[in-house]
Amino acid sequence: MDSLGKRLKKMRAAKGWTLKEVAKRLGLKGHSTYSNWEYDRTEPDREMLIKLSEVMGCPPSYLLGKADDIEKHDPILNKLKDLLEQNNLDLGDTDTFEMIKKVIEVVAINQHKK
Repeated sequence: MDSLGKRLKKMRAAKGWTLKEVAKRLGLKGHSTYSNWEYDRTEPDREMLIKLSEVMGCPPSYLLGKADDIEKHDPILNKLKDLLEQNNLDLGDTDTFEMIKKVIEVVAINQHKK
């Protein structure tokens, strides 16, 4: 089972973000605090863990290692897969998959603001 730091690093890499970008999204003054979490030197408090899960787009249980398959817990990802399958689109096309996922995330964020 991956540590919190390894899971954070995987998610950050998948999004193509730098340490500084994640720190900025979290509202941290610098990236050293976040870097310490990725290297498993320290752990975020409960409030920051929740914020991390929101920024990374996953449930806190995934970050804590209590859920190994993020896809089972990601409602946006599940909706996207259903949509692609219903329209016979290629699930293996990573570019299409990521583009559609980002569109769904934006729509979900906008709906949440209403």
